Amino acid sequence: MRGIVCIGDSLTAGFGGGGTSYPAELERLLNQEQICGQRKGRTIRVTNLGVNGEDSVTILGRTGAVPFRLREEVWLEDPGYPKEVELFSPLGAEICPLLYGNAGLERIFVCDEEGREYGGRLTREGGYFCGERYCLRLDADFPGKGGEQKRGIHIPKGSALTTQAAREYRSDFPIILMGANGSFESAEDLIGQHRMLIDWYHADQGQYLVLGLPFGTGAEMREWEQSFEAAFGDSYLNVREEMSQHGFTLAGMPEKEDLAASREGRIPEGLLFDGLHFNSSGYRALGQLVFQRLQEKRCFE
Repeated sequence: MRGIVCIGDSLTAGFGGGGTSYPAELERLLNQEQICGQRKGRTIRVTNLGVNGEDSVTILGRTGAVPFRLREEVWLEDPGYPKEVELFSPLGAEICPLLYGNAGLERIFVCDEEGREYGGRLTREGGYFCGERYCLRLDADFPGKGGEQKRGIHIPKGSALTTQAAREYRSDFPIILMGANGSFESAEDLIGQHRMLIDWYHADQGQYLVLGLPFGTGAEMREWEQSFEAAFGDSYLNVREEMSQHGFTLAGMPEKEDLAASREGRIPEGLLFDGLHFNSSGYRALGQLVFQRLQEKRCFE
């Protein structure tokens, strides 16, 4: 295992945890002394690609599984100058990649009409009077022949934007927690989007982990969760069920409170920040659940 990449939205980013996230807790547990000793001192890097508010289709674009594309052609007469662009996804849903934090979007790469690749940045520019819009800034000189510069760089309509995440983490072990913000019609649709990510990361033979959505009761979520378990087997972790039954114990908290929630299969309020996102205790407990499942799958050997 070269590294682990945690893919998702605010539940992966750690919103509500006060600086604690499940990827950070997972990295701490993976690299504790006894585990490192089994791997002869090698450490495992855990990358957090969670971004608050992103839906599943936008997450697919950020990771590179289904790249963002340019709706119109772009001429850049000065590569360093911001050029307004409109993005779309081949999946048809509206996308709005968030750039604060830049998890995986620190740099992007795009090809001109002759196949030459340029690196650059995707930015949000504008203001109160003209409105914010996405802009493309390329870090490049004009291509030219014999010292003579061409008119500019032409990026054709429909060109794909390759993200830094697509370049850096594709050989990592993916852990996926997405769906809280929509962009799918059914459980089967969201399962299909998970499979696109799994295929992108070449995560065959169960070398991936899908985390279930952590809300609702057992009765409300049963059919949905059964679909995911049938699709992914032991590579699926039912977060709602495990956290409702074992979250307090994993967090080292007394179990007196919220027993009614546990009986219903709901995650207890004592582990939550706002009814949806975990607090620091909840994220630590989730990190431990993920760590245990990786041990069960014998991912450290």
